[in-house]
Formats: sequence, structure tokens, C-alpha cells
Amino acid sequence: MCEKNAWSLPRYTEDIISPPVLRRMLERLSMENWSNLDEFASFAASVDEMRKEFRTRVTPRLPYLRSLRQALEEI
Repeated sequence: MCEKNAWSLPRYTEDIISPPVLRRMLERLSMENWSNLDEFASFAASVDEMRKEFRTRVTPRLPYLRSLRQALEEI
């Protein structure tokens, strides 16, 4: 959606979740051998790390919510 429909993700967290990051995740989802426990564990760990980084970035919520509001006002 970010590439084809001119959607965008919040700038506040773009170093954690961005179209290139999501593209790499999608590539891993389609290319890796999910019956290989090492590859599965590696993917799960990277997603968990991303989730933790995101949660840390958006806590406390107020600065994050303000950035979202500002971005919406710029549209």
C-alpha cells in the first residue's frame, strides 16, 4: 500500500517501520524455509525486536500522537 497507493507511515517511527523494512520482512516471509527452526527463530526474534523498538519509541504516547496529528494537518 505504501508503494502503490501513495500511502505513508508516520515519520516519527520511520527508522523502525518503513516501506523498505516492510519489504525486507515480506521477502523473508516468502523466501525463508519455515520448517527450518533456526530461520523461523531468527525471523521471530527480528519481529520481536522491531516491536520492542516501536513500543519504546511511542512511549509515552503524547509526543507520538502529536506527531500523527501534525502529519495529518499537513495533508
